[in-house]
Amino acid sequence: MLAAAFGACLGASSLAVDSAADETAAARVWQAYALDVARALQQKLGSSNDVHAARLHRYLQNLSDAGTPFEGRTTFRIWISDAAQIEKVHFGTLGSAEADRDLRILLTGSKMPGAPPPDMPQPIILKLGLASKG
Repeated sequence: MLAAAFGACLGASSLAVDSAADETAAARVWQAYALDVARALQQKLGSSNDVHAARLHRYLQNLSDAGTPFEGRTTFRIWISDAAQIEKVHFGTLGSAEADRDLRILLTGSKMPGAPPPDMPQPIILKLGLASKG
């Protein structure tokens, strides 16, 4: 099984607000949404019912079995539509074109728990650590 650890942060976009209190409240809403997205992605990546997830799991397990486990954290930039689906995702390579393709296919089009808040800057930036669970 694939273990995924997430840390979430928001993109560098800024929003004009009337006061610091409004900005803080918006940031809390955005952070809560980003954490909901992280949880949804963790469930998606933990799936063993998808051919792409299974192949990604095998890739990471093979690295671990060979004594060279993937231990990096990858930064994901994720754009989510008003229909609560991932439209686009950018991330660094996992070291294999096939693993990268499987991960992109797994994430693109994934349904999220809800649409992003209307004023939330995108992309949402998540730091993701991937490792095989032996």
